[in-house]
Amino acid sequence: MKYLKIKEDIRQIINRKLMLENNDDLRLPSEESLAKQLNTSRVTVRESLRDLEKEGTIIRKHGVGTFINSDNDHFDRGIEKLSSVTNIIEERGFTPNTDELKINHVNYEEINNEFKLRNQKDLKNKKFIKIERVRLADEIPVIFNIDYILNEKLNQKKIMNKKNFNGSLLDTLDKNHNIYITNSKAKIKPLVSDRFLQEKLKLPKNSLLLLMKQYNYNSNGEFIFFSKSYFSHDKFEIRMLRTR
Repeated sequence: MKYLKIKEDIRQIINRKLMLENNDDLRLPSEESLAKQLNTSRVTVRESLRDLEKEGTIIRKHGVGTFINSDNDHFDRGIEKLSSVTNIIEERGFTPNTDELKINHVNYEEINNEFKLRNQKDLKNKKFIKIERVRLADEIPVIFNIDYILNEKLNQKKIMNKKNFNGSLLDTLDKNHNIYITNSKAKIKPLVSDRFLQEKLKLPKNSLLLLMKQYNYNSNGEFIFFSKSYFSHDKFEIRMLRTR
């Protein structure tokens, strides 16, 4: 049905507006403007908007206009469940992608400087695979990832390189190396972006970020890799369930 395609086209317009523009301006173009922009009829646009309103994506105010639901404009994510960035982006209705992928071999010293491994003497003299990449949502940079994978845990017949890396590290470890990550220990802190991170995430000077450092383990409780994820704070809300 044609209106389903138009509905997804409008959803992409909404996503880009949320990602690129000032969130104070949440008004969508008129039905007539959308019909011209998408080369379709106003009837098809109206039907698509009706579906998006039912989903809670938009709010229609008679005689005023159509607005993006402001409660639906972030990657709102609890940290209780371990999930890949790819899945988080897809669940929010965006198309995930990877940019500036780099894969190198590094030694323990670099890891120690990053993670202060005073109590991890068993990792001394170990070799690691370092993976750097920018994660994109609809081609817009939202996360900068650095992962350090313990090389000896990998299937040495499956070389970790750009050709066999599909963007999701959890999926790559599972499919190519028979490693299923089940839990992690995480620390989160806010920080102000430096020039390097501003260039990676296309951010203005002194933008705020959320840094998540993780120690990731497989189903046998064995350490597999460290990770650092820099989240653009205006695109992500990270929540926790607290009980007493």
